[in-house]
Amino acid sequence: MPPALIGEVIGGYRVEGLLGRGGMGAVYVGSHLKLNRKAAIKVLAPKLTGDQDFVSRFFFEAKVVNEVRHPNVIDIFDCVEIEQPHRVALIMELLEGPTLSEVVRRRPLDVVPALNMGIQLADALVTVHAAGVIHRDLKPQNIVLIGDLSGDLAPVPSVKLLDFGIAKAAELE
Repeated sequence: MPPALIGEVIGGYRVEGLLGRGGMGAVYVGSHLKLNRKAAIKVLAPKLTGDQDFVSRFFFEAKVVNEVRHPNVIDIFDCVEIEQPHRVALIMELLEGPTLSEVVRRRPLDVVPALNMGIQLADALVTVHAAGVIHRDLKPQNIVLIGDLSGDLAPVPSVKLLDFGIAKAAELE
């Protein structure tokens, strides 16, 4: 992504900074121009925006997440396509917390928090699968821990599952 993306307005949000990069693009933090609400903005890589299959798959992620509507699955607010400059983006809830990968790199999880996290993830996956969707990218980097990490992770939600970019609907197989 070009540095010029910082300061651009996408879907009513001003892009403020880079959160991370992935295989299909990058995620930025943005602030809504009128509401001052913070959000994450997932922007498809420019080299992929001309490929309608990639754009469709990218927007499919938002459709899947909105059909599932589960407290342990990230919320996507909007899909945006801008012509000049050509941008394809998802506007999502901004999750503040480390990934599971970052947490276990520092220290192992105690048994009770690990079990509570597992219960929440299993519940989310049951709901996702009941909606006819297979996540296909379940890994510690796609699980964000939120809230009080010093506790037992029992409050729901304490974890959020994200990145449905390569999810597959059962009826499409």
